Amino acid sequence: MNVGRISSPRFVGRVAELDALERLLARASSGSGRAVLVAGDAGIGKSRLVAELEERARERDVRVLVG
Repeated sequence: MNVGRISSPRFVGRVAELDALERLLARASSGSGRAVLVAGDAGIGKSRLVAELEERARERDVRVLVG
């Protein structure tokens, strides 16, 4: 049995968190470097949140390091 995509390609929820990260992204892209730690329980969407921010950063030609 082949299971297709389980998650939505559309970003849903975590609007406040993404807004806060986007503000930091704007500051970083203006030359004020930043490091951000995203932490929380398993399954709450940390990876999806970071992936969304990473996509937005790359659209602005901002270097992204993920570890």
